[in-house]
Amino acid sequence: YIAIGMAIDGGEQGGRIRQPHFFDETRFGFRYKRRLNGVFSLGGDLLYNVQNYSLRQDSLKILPDTLLYKKQRMLFHQLRGAVFIRINYDKRGNRLGNYIDLGAYGDFNFAHIMYTRIKNADNTLTRAKTSRLKYFNPLGYGLHARVGFNLFSCYVQYRLSDFFYSSKHLPELPRLTAGVEFFLKK
Repeated sequence: YIAIGMAIDGGEQGGRIRQPHFFDETRFGFRYKRRLNGVFSLGGDLLYNVQNYSLRQDSLKILPDTLLYKKQRMLFHQLRGAVFIRINYDKRGNRLGNYIDLGAYGDFNFAHIMYTRIKNADNTLTRAKTSRLKYFNPLGYGLHARVGFNLFSCYVQYRLSDFFYSSKHLPELPRLTAGVEFFLKK
């Protein structure tokens, strides 16, 4: 399946993102489920997830520094595993049917990249790409829920873990995201 999502909350003060921004999250994954009975199933996901946050540039910004840029965004590349329990609420036959999934996920953030665009005094632009940043937490986890209709589903997820080490005293990026998933195969 493929999915696109957006942040619902704007993040903490000092680390707010520009909203609305419809592609804050993009994912590609595989899902497997095992039917327990006519109503309940257990399942799991394995996916590649990219979170792309465009930081708001204002006087309150402190993430990751207080400098103001023309544009600044942070990308998190993640491998994610998830488990869920599925509740089917109609007759399915030989199709996915209508369902509700409730579950939890765990992330491994294997790359964090920051892109900045700086407007110079002579009206030229300088672009910078910074990687191997040492202030983000490589492991994350949270809760998710989905409502599905055959080859399409809507999801919402809440990140319980922090993106950044608490010793760095950085404001957190959005925790609540929502989006849609499209299945490529039954």
